[in-house]
Amino acid sequence: MLDHNGVRWINDSKATNVGSTEAALNGLQLDGTLYLLLGGDGKSADFTPLKRYLGGDRIRLYCFGRDGAELAELRPEVAVQTETMEQAMRQIAPLVKAGDMVLLSPACASLDQFKNFEQRGEMFARLAKELG
Repeated sequence: MLDHNGVRWINDSKATNVGSTEAALNGLQLDGTLYLLLGGDGKSADFTPLKRYLGGDRIRLYCFGRDGAELAELRPEVAVQTETMEQAMRQIAPLVKAGDMVLLSPACASLDQFKNFEQRGEMFARLAKELG
């Protein structure tokens, strides 16, 4: 986790399936807006269980990778679709303010764009330091 200027950047790249992302979102407490990074290779998973955690007006979805379009359909009115996680993070960076959280909990495998979830997490951490 990186906390910079009151914005928390949380790396949960290990959340490679829907259940792991549900666990990350369950009971999440924050003061500001949640910028949730979702995407990769969902391996034909059913993403609909995530919907119950994506309500309210203080959430923005940034969906990337092979299944980004499908994930964006969970809440299209607050979703942005990008090709890569880096593109998503570069769009998020100028929007965040103190109290906000940027959470990488992708609900998907990383193999469509990365060697493994560790490499995806390392890129998130590097970009969080650069952009945060």
